[in-house]
Amino acid sequence: MSADWSLRVAVSALLVLAPLAHLAAQEVDDGGGFYISAAYGVALPADRTIGEETLTTEVGLLGGHAGVGLYLFGFRPELAAGYRLANVKDREEQSITAIDVIASVYYDVGIGILIAPYVGVGGGVSQSTVTRDQSRSVLTPAFQGAAGIGFSVLGDLTLNLGYRLRGTMDAEIPKTEEVLKAGLTHSLEVGLRYSF
Repeated sequence: MSADWSLRVAVSALLVLAPLAHLAAQEVDDGGGFYISAAYGVALPADRTIGEETLTTEVGLLGGHAGVGLYLFGFRPELAAGYRLANVKDREEQSITAIDVIASVYYDVGIGILIAPYVGVGGGVSQSTVTRDQSRSVLTPAFQGAAGIGFSVLGDLTLNLGYRLRGTMDAEIPKTEEVLKAGLTHSLEVGLRYSF
């Protein structure tokens, strides 16, 4: 998958979700208090370059994250841990996995009804593991952006449908001269958020 295609997917998702922000009619209830969240996502195909070799991943069906956060005047600071697994296209027993710890800040846009569009950004670290003839792991800075819609289901329970863009920076794989180049992962996800 080319970087141009990835950029088009990201821009298209933002163009679809951005107009929802203009629907804001009133502030989100300050609420206060903590919440826990969990989400499961489908990662779209992406390219990862290791040294001079480019690996294309398949649609990843195993991946998600869980976190804890706090409501603060419409903002939601959150700390979450995530896991993703994607197989390399046309190569049996080759895969790329990632374990992330990301601190994010989300903003819920109140529109006066039981749905709330949200946007968020965050940063942290990611341990990426490339499994070929053997497994090699590297720790690298990571960042993410997210947008979606939250639906109030049962008072304190919210169903989230969203898009997430995750990225990592260049990092040298230990004990080799190979560099895992910066990469982007696009995913669509469904999740739940429970407020205390």
